[in-house]
Order: sequence, then structure tokens, then C-alpha cells
Amino acid sequence: MLRGAAFVADAVPQGAFAGAAGASLLGINTLIGLGLFALAGSLGIGWLSKRARRWRRGVLCGGATAWVVAHITRIQRAAGIG
Repeated sequence: MLRGAAFVADAVPQGAFAGAAGASLLGINTLIGLGLFALAGSLGIGWLSKRARRWRRGVLCGGATAWVVAHITRIQRAAGIG
């Protein structure tokens, strides 16, 4: 139980930070981006955990982290940064 919770506890803050960075690049309040990405990440991991019982939480959190990185990369390219 604790090991699975550690993966979730690692993925949500990473997503929240990415949301704040993306909001900053778009000129939006960073707290709004942080809150939205943290909420979306938490709900997404919870939803996927219930639907796919065969998967380990580490796989779900890794997928969530990859999803966040992909979206931040797309935001950076749209802003002309990356």
C-alpha cells in the first residue's frame, strides 16, 4: 500500500508543477494551472486505478507523467520556446 501511494505522491506534484509552468507560458495565473493539473492528475489516476485493476499504480503514474511531459512540450512549442 505504501509503495503504491509513493508513486501517486510522486506523479501528482510533477503534474502540478507542469501545469504551473504551462500556465506561466500562456500568461495565466500559475496557481490556476497548478490546481487544475493536480486535480486532473489525481482524478485521472483514481479513475484508471479503478478501471484497470490489472495494472500497477507505477505504470499508471508513469503514464500520467509521460502525458504531462508531452503536453508541456506541445505548449512550449506553441509558445516558441522549445
